[in-house]
Amino acid sequence: SLGGEGVSVAMEGWRESLRAATRSKLKEYHDLVSGKLPGRDFFDVVVVTARDEQQQALYQRQLQAKKDRKEIPCGCKYLVFHDPPGVKIGDGGATLNVFEQLEKSLSKEELDTARVVLINAGGYSQRLPHVSALG
Repeated sequence: SLGGEGVSVAMEGWRESLRAATRSKLKEYHDLVSGKLPGRDFFDVVVVTARDEQQQALYQRQLQAKKDRKEIPCGCKYLVFHDPPGVKIGDGGATLNVFEQLEKSLSKEELDTARVVLINAGGYSQRLPHVSALG
C-alpha cells in the first residue's frame, strides 16, 4: 500500500505524463496547421451548420479570420450551410440539409472520396446561452 508520500510521487508522475502528452498533441496540431506535416491526414471538408443566413455569415467570417491567422488547417474546404427557412427540425434536419447542399457544392468524385466532418452549430443556445457567443 502506498503511504501519503508514495501517493504524492505517483500523482506527480501522472501529472508530468499528462503534461508531456498535452505538449506533444499541441505541437502536432501546430505543425498540422502550419503545414509542417504535409503527409498528415486531416478532413477534406469541414461543414458547419447555421440556423439562418445571419449566423452563416458570422461563422464564415470567423472561419476566414481563423484561416488568415493560421489557427485552423488551411488545406481543406470549410463550408457553412444554413437551415432552410420555416420550422426548425433540429440537428437531424440540418444534417439532411447538409447532404443536399454537399451534392450541390462538390463534384461527384469529391463526394465519393472526401473525408467530411459535420459540426452541427445552428442552435439557438436556449439551454446554455452563457457558453455561446454567437447563438
